[in-house]
Amino acid sequence: MSNNPRRPQKNLTKLARTVRASIRIITIILPLLYAWLSFSGLSFREIVSALSDATALDIFWKTVLLIYYTGWVFGSTMDTNFHEDVSLSAPL
Repeated sequence: MSNNPRRPQKNLTKLARTVRASIRIITIILPLLYAWLSFSGLSFREIVSALSDATALDIFWKTVLLIYYTGWVFGSTMDTNFHEDVSLSAPL
């Protein structure tokens, strides 16, 4: 077993890349799953009608959820970057 200090850095970088890829995948899957569950069983005309009949409160609520979701995505990615930087710069 070698005492190569670059080995843990490679493993940590690989782990951080995997976490970031997982965040991207979840970022895509969750809205698609939500849309599918919301609109499954509806015809195109019913979907358009449901979207056009939305009240101001519905639009506000969906906008708040979108902002929250975007914050979660950017926050978790930034947290992963921060932890990677701190772990790489920490003394062995």
